This record gives sequence, C-alpha cells and structure tokens, in this order.
Amino acid sequence: THAAARFLDLWLDAHDVPSVARFWAAALDMRMASPIEGAVRLAGQHPWDSLWIRQAPQHALGCAIHVDVSAEHITRFLELGAQVVDASSYPWVVLAGPEDSEICAFPTEAGTRSAGRRILDLVIDTPDPADAAAWWADVLGTGYHASADDAYAWVEPVPGAVIDSIVFAGQEVPLTSATCRLRPRVATHDLGA
Repeated sequence: THAAARFLDLWLDAHDVPSVARFWAAALDMRMASPIEGAVRLAGQHPWDSLWIRQAPQHALGCAIHVDVSAEHITRFLELGAQVVDASSYPWVVLAGPEDSEICAFPTEAGTRSAGRRILDLVIDTPDPADAAAWWADVLGTGYHASADDAYAWVEPVPGAVIDSIVFAGQEVPLTSATCRLRPRVATHDLGA
C-alpha cells in the first residue's frame, strides 16, 4: 500500500512546558534539547525517539488521547509526581501524570516488544475503532487489526514512529480534536515535506 503521509513525531500540549518537559524527560530517559519557538524537543537514543512539548492553546481542555509506556518500575513515575489512578483493574497501571494526563504503564519484560522502548502506543478514543484504524492504516500505508468484539483496533507498524502502534479504543462520546493535547504530526508528499 502506498502511504499518503508519513509519521513525523509526537507533540504534547502543556500549560507549564518546562515542568512537563522535565517530567517526561526523566520518565522516558530522554534529554531535553534547546527550546524552539516555545516548544521543547525531548530526544532519545535514536533519531526517531523524540517527543515535543509545546505551549497549549488557552482553550485546551481534557484529552481523548494518551500514551502507553513501558516501565521497569512504577515508582519512577511516582517519584516524578504521577499519581496511581488504578493499579488493579488491568494488567497495567493507570497513572495521572502532569496536568492530569492519563498514562498507562506496562511492566517491561525482557524479550518483549517493550524491551528497549519507552513509549509503546498512542491510544485514541473514538466511537468506531475499526473505521478509524482502517483510515489511518490507509493514510500511513500500513496494516491494521481489530479485536473480535470491535471494542478496539490498532494500526501496526507505524513506520518511522517513536510508537509501536496507534490504538483506537471504543468510546461513545470522545472529545473533539480541538481539545486533544497529544497529537501525531504527519507529512504528506504533496506538501513537499
């Protein structure tokens, strides 16, 4: 399949850019690069390992998008100020990070897909996970899969991305894109990017 766009990087809106950047840099073992026009780039070991933190628009509210991360020890996130929201309902721990951002922390296991990677997935709430996954798979020129009960679907792999997959979780009333604080940035061939 020919890709209409390619994944460039992941951007996180924040009201307190320096504080949020310090949290994610420490949590993901990344270094902070020089600020560019009010945004801070966090860089990892590889060129594709990056996360941008930028000033949130004044109207930004909650977020229907969150990240899944690989964590050897949940205590590292707690030491940085995250709070446990739910530690028993799932095989992962749901945390509230800076500015109440949702973080799902998965235990790291040697030899698994999470070994060596910090950000695993970008998770987006949507009323129709399979349709959303099919659309993004077509745009990125990759494949998608859906759960047997259509409760979620995912695009995998995401070529050139810091994430392994984009997961679409079924939600009847997701927030609008204008309120989302975590965004993938893509480039298209016709725009010269």
